Formats: sequence, C-alpha cells, structure tokens
Amino acid sequence: MPRQTINIGSAPNDGTGDPLRNAYDKCNDNFLELYEEGGDNITVTDPTTSADATLNDALQNVLDAGGGGGGGGAVDSVNGQTGVVSVNLNSVLTEGAKATDKTIELNSASSDDVILLDAPSQTMGVVNPATGDSSAVKSSFIQSVNLTTGENVSLYKDKIRRAKGGFSSDLVFTDPTANRTITFKDESGTVALLTDVPTLSYRPYRFVDATQTTYLGAVIGLSETPVAQTTILGSTFNSSDLMKILFRVTKGATSAGVNMRIRVNTTNNLGTATQIGILTLGAVSTYGLINRNINLFGGNAYNYNSASTLASDILLTNTAGTSFTYNTANDLYVFFTIQLGNVLDSATFQFANITN
Repeated sequence: MPRQTINIGSAPNDGTGDPLRNAYDKCNDNFLELYEEGGDNITVTDPTTSADATLNDALQNVLDAGGGGGGGGAVDSVNGQTGVVSVNLNSVLTEGAKATDKTIELNSASSDDVILLDAPSQTMGVVNPATGDSSAVKSSFIQSVNLTTGENVSLYKDKIRRAKGGFSSDLVFTDPTANRTITFKDESGTVALLTDVPTLSYRPYRFVDATQTTYLGAVIGLSETPVAQTTILGSTFNSSDLMKILFRVTKGATSAGVNMRIRVNTTNNLGTATQIGILTLGAVSTYGLINRNINLFGGNAYNYNSASTLASDILLTNTAGTSFTYNTANDLYVFFTIQLGNVLDSATFQFANITN
C-alpha cells in the first residue's frame, strides 16, 4: 500500500484539510503497513548516529526496503539482530528486502544449523554455529541436519565427511582430469583397503598361447620361424621362484626332422637369443612336448636340460645341468620356434605356457 499523507489544509482552521476521522484512518493504515511488514522485530537505527537526518527519513527507508515504496534502502536489523539479516524459516523475508554488505541467514528450527548465503560468489551452504568454523563455508558445501547428537554427514566439493564424537572420516576425491565413473558392486559387504590385502610369498605369473596354427614348409621354407613370443617384465619373478615352461608342436606327414626350440634374450632379438630347449621330431605325424623347470636362485636360471635327445629336465646321474645368467629385475624375452626339414612338411603349433 502506498503511504497515505494527511491533508492539513492551506492555513490553520481553514476547513480545507482532512476531517479528523479521515486523518486518523490514514494514520492507522500507515502503522498497520509497518507492523505487517516487520512487526515488533523491526528496529530503527538511532537517528543521532544514523546517516539519516531525521527519524522520518529512517522510517521511510524501512518502508521503502520492505517493498511499500519499491526503494533500495538497507534493512539493518531483523528479529533484533544487527550486522546480519536473520529470519526464522517460519517468518517471511519480503520481496525487495536488501542487506548491503550483510550476510543473509535463514535459521532452522534447530539451533544447531544455519543455512547461509555469504557472498555473491557463494552457493547455498549449511554451517554449524556451535563450531565457529566460518572457514568451512565454501562453494558447493552442504551439511545435513544432525543425525543424532554430535553426529553428522557433510558433503564438500572434493570430499564426503562422516563426523561423530569429535572425530571424522573423509572420502576424498582428487581433481579429475577427465570424466570418471567409480562403480560399487550391487552387493552388501565391506570395502577392503590395500593394507587389508595379504602379501603373497610368491607373485603368480601365467602366459598361455594356444592358437594352434599350422605352418607349411611351402610357405615358411626351412628357416627357424617364431610361432609364439612373450616378454616377462622385470620383477615379475624373484630369485626364489621356479619358472616352468611348456612347448608343444605336432609334426606333419614327411619323415624329415622338425626342430622345436625355446630361446631367451634380454633384448627383443631372436638372432642373439640363448637356446634353453630343443627337441627334434623325426617320425611321421607325431607330437613333441618340451618341459623346462628352471630354478632362478642366485641370479641364474639353471638345472635344466637343453639336449635335443630329451624333452624333459630329467638328467642322467652325474650329468651337469645347463644354466644362463638371469637378473629377475630385468625384462626377459622368450621365443618359441619351429624349423622344418622338408618344404613338403608341416608343423602345427599347439600351445606355449610359462608359469611360476
């Protein structure tokens, strides 16, 4: 309602002013407007210390700020508080009310929590005034209502916090450099930490190639041809491990020999690789299996048989085994090859397997 001004006439007792009843009716309407906007909780700054020259000016600013005049004055106090404009959630902050350089607080029904709008760059947040931790207010900060006394869950822009009894646990997220998805299984249970995973006394390793490809002499000729290859990365094995290697090939229809070999090297070079297993297949349509069990103790790979007459590591009595230097901290390249003795023959690679 616009302010109603009492007409006092042009001169005393000239009869041109408002009748007494009309004048007091305007007074009642004006006061009713003020009380409906703020009631007993509106406090006007003392005009002797205010920038307003008169009490009338101060009242006019309050009226304008409350929406009656549509002006832009500042509301300095609501509910008896100065420095902030604080309104209970069951009260009304009228449209057009402003607080210059102030903080707008919406008090919840509980005295423990406050919904806070702190600055133009801030989003809505919640703080607990009992802690006095105003620094906790930051962009994208939300705190739930207390679950029980001294217990709450908080959501920050970079973490989720569970607090109770003066202690807290944080689930922290580092700044992402791309879109990420972290998925928890649709099951009940406890998430284990790395410290909960027991340290194994060995490091399991397994390489398998079972493509079962047939190689024709008319295509590959009589040269040594790799049929499978793998790289054992450094520190995969340790000096107390046992390396087991299996290699199986089926020979074709001629009686010419087929050599199957296992070679190793510290570089990816078959030409300079060390032979650690060889088996010659001579009969028609037979298969061969090389089995190597290699002890890696002391920086060497030894106690295996590399003779072409034996497919396994079973050594004759008083027969020395073969060894080669192998630092398990370095990469090791392993080659599985075949070499045909007749271009009319063929050989089928069946599988290669390395384990510890």
